[in-house]
Amino acid sequence: VSASRFAWLERYDAIYVNTVTTLGGAVVAVILLCSCLLTPLATALVAIDVLLVNISLLGGMAICEFRLNVVSLINLIMSIGFSVDFGAHIAFACSYHYTSNGGSAADAIEAALIELGPSILNGGASTALAVFILAFSSYFAYFQLAIMFLIMVISGLCHGLLFIPAAFCALHPSKL
Repeated sequence: VSASRFAWLERYDAIYVNTVTTLGGAVVAVILLCSCLLTPLATALVAIDVLLVNISLLGGMAICEFRLNVVSLINLIMSIGFSVDFGAHIAFACSYHYTSNGGSAADAIEAALIELGPSILNGGASTALAVFILAFSSYFAYFQLAIMFLIMVISGLCHGLLFIPAAFCALHPSKL
């Protein structure tokens, strides 16, 4: 028995395996690359950041009742890159200012956010603004892309600008 509609059903069986394989490989690659470029603490914070952004995006998919399909898989993969972009710069700057200035963690976080915060916020805002118009599309794939992109950018910004500095401060008690 062969029909064209059955060929489309096969991709739904493969999407789950492809999702786990692709996301797992991307996360491992990010952790390996970050471990070469960042301190161990910064690498751990970026890895947690990537996982939290993806969990937030999966939660947003559940709230919006989006099924796992090619569009959502692409957004999940892109969220790894965006969360690394938002988080790695702040984690690196916090570590750099903490070790080079010899001050407290709060001073390092303040310097990192003053130095990089506006650029990261501008990048996230411009990205969100660029895809915002797609949220009004009548074509479902564009609508899904826009909503997931907005969730990804907002979550990435919150985790990069709030979670990483807070976790960095919590893991570096004040010097006496």
